[in-house]
Amino acid sequence: MIMKKRGAALILAAAMAASSLAACGGSSGSSGAPAESKKAEAPATSAAEAKKEEASQDTVAQGAASDIEWPKGTIDIIIPGAAGSNTDLSVRILIEFLEKQYPKAKFSLINEATGSGTLAMEKTRTAKNDGTTLLFTGSGSNIMYHQGKYQYDVMDPNNFTIVSPAAGGAGQGSILLTQPDKPYNNLEEFVEYCKAHPGEVTVGTSTGTTQEIKIKLLMEYYGLDVKYVAASGNDMITALLAGNLDVALQSENKANGYVENGDLKGLVNNSLNDGSEFAALDGIDTYKDLGLEEIAFRAPMYVVGPGNMDEALVQKINEVICSVEPDAESQERWGKMASSFIARDVATIREEVVSLDADVAQIYKK
Repeated sequence: MIMKKRGAALILAAAMAASSLAACGGSSGSSGAPAESKKAEAPATSAAEAKKEEASQDTVAQGAASDIEWPKGTIDIIIPGAAGSNTDLSVRILIEFLEKQYPKAKFSLINEATGSGTLAMEKTRTAKNDGTTLLFTGSGSNIMYHQGKYQYDVMDPNNFTIVSPAAGGAGQGSILLTQPDKPYNNLEEFVEYCKAHPGEVTVGTSTGTTQEIKIKLLMEYYGLDVKYVAASGNDMITALLAGNLDVALQSENKANGYVENGDLKGLVNNSLNDGSEFAALDGIDTYKDLGLEEIAFRAPMYVVGPGNMDEALVQKINEVICSVEPDAESQERWGKMASSFIARDVATIREEVVSLDADVAQIYKK
């Protein structure tokens, strides 16, 4: 069974925020006076106390943010992907909005796909922490670290500072698909079959992706002994249709046509929505229906800067970026990409990323 990670995630989020707050006003290369010895003897802070302290510090930072001018000068926006990618197009929508609001500032978009995003991470980590360099990223940064492909943890506030949400998926789920003639028609029957046939069921996975995290969280939650087979994109669908894979996950929009035509059937939808926007998928149980919120992999897109950023500056950047939420034109453009922007304050987006990271760590067990 998967560990109860949500409570631990919140504690880690509070600890991460406290660590970052301790660095307020200093640059990544600054050093402070040694702490008094009696501080080290203080009792450990409880999760509730940590969150209360975090809220208090946030209020102070929000007040100080009003005195900070951002954006100004040139802001480098780094994307760990190529021009024309979904992330690239999504960030361009935000930049166009900000340029209208702040015509004196310049936003320089830098596409850096080298090393599957590791160079983008490193350019951000080693930049000045004055708000002039920001990285728009997502679960890929967490996955790279836990896979051992990049040595610096995006969760370490000495190396990176989580700043704000970015536009991301609008909550569409993924469907666990199988062939119509399989002897299981829903998740419960699938679980029973796997337990009765250990090691026999083949499961398609796309290594190093959110799809891999989602499907492995499900299999580990039920303690299923299955055989993982690496596949991706069209190869996975081809293998599934040919019966070379027993089950695989596909997004709702990709799964819909195959289910509608009767080529495949859906066992479960890992969405936390009440149903699907696609009629053919609406009758499939969702994670919300089954009470599986604990293993629902939420993978928000988010913005990070270099480590030890001033928290008042972080608050200011968060406020500026989140000001795009009510802009109907930007939201409409994101909507055409099955995306949206949902504003969250600094504490909330950090909690979300901590929860995301706990899921990734669970799968890769670094």
